[in-house]
Amino acid sequence: EAVNEGQATKRLRFESLPKVLVVNLKRFLYNKDTASTQKITKRVDYEETLTFDRSWVVDGIEPPGYQLTAVICHHGDSANGGHYNAAVRYDTDWYMYDDTLVRQMELREVMNQQFTAYILLYRCDEKVSIRP
Repeated sequence: EAVNEGQATKRLRFESLPKVLVVNLKRFLYNKDTASTQKITKRVDYEETLTFDRSWVVDGIEPPGYQLTAVICHHGDSANGGHYNAAVRYDTDWYMYDDTLVRQMELREVMNQQFTAYILLYRCDEKVSIRP
Protein backbone atom coordinates (compact mmCIF):
# COMPACT_ATOMS: atom_id res chain seq x y z
CA GLU A 1 0.00 0.00 0.00
CA ALA A 2 1.31 3.46 -0.85
CA VAL A 3 0.10 7.05 -0.45
CA ASN A 4 1.50 9.77 -2.70
CA GLU A 5 0.19 13.37 -2.56
CA GLY A 6 -3.21 12.30 -1.27
CA GLN A 7 -3.66 9.46 -3.77
CA ALA A 8 -3.58 5.94 -2.40
CA THR A 9 -2.85 2.75 -4.26
CA LYS A 10 -3.31 -0.75 -2.97
CA ARG A 11 -1.68 -3.84 -4.44
CA LEU A 12 -3.01 -7.36 -4.13
CA ARG A 13 -0.70 -10.34 -4.62
CA PHE A 14 -1.45 -14.05 -4.56
CA GLU A 15 0.23 -16.28 -1.96
CA SER A 16 -0.92 -19.43 -3.72
CA LEU A 17 -2.56 -20.23 -7.03
CA PRO A 18 -5.27 -22.80 -7.72
CA LYS A 19 -4.81 -26.12 -9.48
CA VAL A 20 -7.78 -25.23 -11.66
CA LEU A 21 -8.45 -21.58 -12.45
CA VAL A 22 -12.09 -20.79 -13.21
CA VAL A 23 -12.65 -17.52 -15.08
CA ASN A 24 -16.31 -16.49 -15.07
CA LEU A 25 -16.89 -13.82 -17.70
CA LYS A 26 -19.53 -11.27 -16.77
CA ARG A 27 -21.92 -11.82 -19.67
CA PHE A 28 -25.13 -10.43 -18.15
CA LEU A 29 -26.18 -7.08 -16.71
CA TYR A 30 -29.32 -5.70 -15.19
CA ASN A 31 -31.08 -3.09 -17.31
CA LYS A 32 -33.04 -0.83 -14.96
CA ASP A 33 -35.01 0.70 -17.87
CA THR A 34 -36.47 -2.67 -18.87
CA ALA A 35 -36.25 -4.17 -15.35
CA SER A 36 -34.63 -7.28 -16.79
CA THR A 37 -31.26 -8.83 -17.43
CA GLN A 38 -29.62 -8.68 -20.82
CA LYS A 39 -26.68 -10.45 -22.33
CA ILE A 40 -23.40 -8.63 -22.96
CA THR A 41 -22.35 -9.72 -26.45
CA LYS A 42 -18.94 -8.07 -26.43
CA ARG A 43 -16.09 -10.08 -27.95
CA VAL A 44 -13.74 -11.53 -25.31
CA ASP A 45 -10.40 -12.82 -26.55
CA TYR A 46 -8.61 -15.52 -24.57
CA GLU A 47 -5.46 -17.54 -25.01
CA GLU A 48 -4.70 -21.25 -24.98
CA THR A 49 -2.06 -20.66 -22.31
CA LEU A 50 -2.04 -18.26 -19.39
CA THR A 51 0.76 -17.19 -17.07
CA PHE A 52 0.46 -14.87 -14.09
CA ASP A 53 2.85 -11.92 -14.14
CA ARG A 54 5.49 -12.17 -11.37
CA SER A 55 4.22 -8.91 -9.88
CA TRP A 56 0.86 -10.61 -9.16
CA VAL A 57 2.38 -13.18 -6.76
CA VAL A 58 4.30 -12.81 -3.51
CA ASP A 59 8.09 -12.95 -3.62
CA GLY A 60 9.47 -16.46 -3.75
CA ILE A 61 6.51 -17.91 -5.67
CA GLU A 62 7.13 -18.98 -9.25
CA PRO A 63 3.91 -18.42 -11.20
CA PRO A 64 2.98 -21.67 -12.98
CA GLY A 65 1.67 -21.89 -16.51
CA TYR A 66 -1.94 -22.76 -17.17
CA GLN A 67 -3.48 -24.61 -20.13
CA LEU A 68 -7.00 -23.93 -21.35
CA THR A 69 -8.98 -27.07 -20.51
CA ALA A 70 -12.60 -26.12 -21.16
CA VAL A 71 -14.74 -23.32 -22.56
CA ILE A 72 -18.38 -23.25 -21.48
CA CYS A 73 -20.54 -21.23 -23.87
CA HIS A 74 -23.96 -19.62 -23.60
CA HIS A 75 -26.05 -19.17 -26.73
CA GLY A 76 -29.03 -16.83 -26.54
CA ASP A 77 -29.86 -13.23 -25.67
CA SER A 78 -31.29 -13.65 -22.18
CA ALA A 79 -30.12 -14.76 -18.75
CA ASN A 80 -33.52 -16.43 -18.42
CA GLY A 81 -33.07 -18.72 -21.39
CA GLY A 82 -30.68 -19.95 -24.00
CA HIS A 83 -28.49 -22.98 -24.51
CA TYR A 84 -25.17 -24.09 -23.04
CA ASN A 85 -22.48 -26.28 -24.54
CA ALA A 86 -18.85 -26.95 -23.69
CA ALA A 87 -15.58 -27.45 -25.53
CA VAL A 88 -13.40 -29.75 -23.41
CA ARG A 89 -9.79 -30.85 -23.83
CA TYR A 90 -8.92 -34.50 -23.32
CA ASP A 91 -5.13 -34.95 -23.52
CA THR A 92 -4.35 -33.01 -26.72
CA ASP A 93 -7.75 -33.42 -28.40
CA TRP A 94 -10.76 -31.14 -28.10
CA TYR A 95 -14.40 -32.25 -27.99
CA MET A 96 -17.67 -30.32 -28.17
CA TYR A 97 -20.34 -31.53 -25.74
CA ASP A 98 -23.75 -30.29 -26.86
CA ASP A 99 -26.61 -32.13 -25.14
CA THR A 100 -26.39 -35.71 -26.45
CA LEU A 101 -24.02 -34.82 -29.30
CA VAL A 102 -20.27 -35.19 -28.74
CA ARG A 103 -17.91 -34.42 -31.60
CA GLN A 104 -14.20 -33.79 -31.98
CA MET A 105 -13.19 -30.24 -32.83
CA GLU A 106 -10.10 -28.30 -33.82
CA LEU A 107 -8.30 -25.83 -31.54
CA ARG A 108 -9.09 -22.94 -33.90
CA GLU A 109 -12.81 -23.62 -33.38
CA VAL A 110 -12.31 -23.60 -29.60
CA MET A 111 -10.54 -20.26 -29.83
CA ASN A 112 -13.35 -18.80 -32.00
CA GLN A 113 -15.95 -18.78 -29.20
CA GLN A 114 -15.20 -15.15 -28.27
CA PHE A 115 -18.86 -14.04 -28.43
CA THR A 116 -20.35 -17.03 -26.59
CA ALA A 117 -17.64 -17.98 -24.05
CA TYR A 118 -19.08 -17.73 -20.55
CA ILE A 119 -16.68 -19.70 -18.34
CA LEU A 120 -13.02 -20.54 -19.08
CA LEU A 121 -11.27 -23.31 -17.18
CA TYR A 122 -7.49 -23.42 -17.05
CA ARG A 123 -5.53 -26.21 -15.39
CA CYS A 124 -2.13 -25.72 -13.86
CA ASP A 125 0.62 -27.48 -15.83
CA GLU A 126 2.59 -28.33 -12.69
CA LYS A 127 -0.13 -29.46 -10.28
CA VAL A 128 -2.83 -31.48 -12.03
CA SER A 129 -2.70 -34.74 -13.92
CA ILE A 130 -5.90 -35.69 -15.75
CA ARG A 131 -5.01 -39.25 -16.65
CA PRO A 132 -8.01 -41.61 -16.86
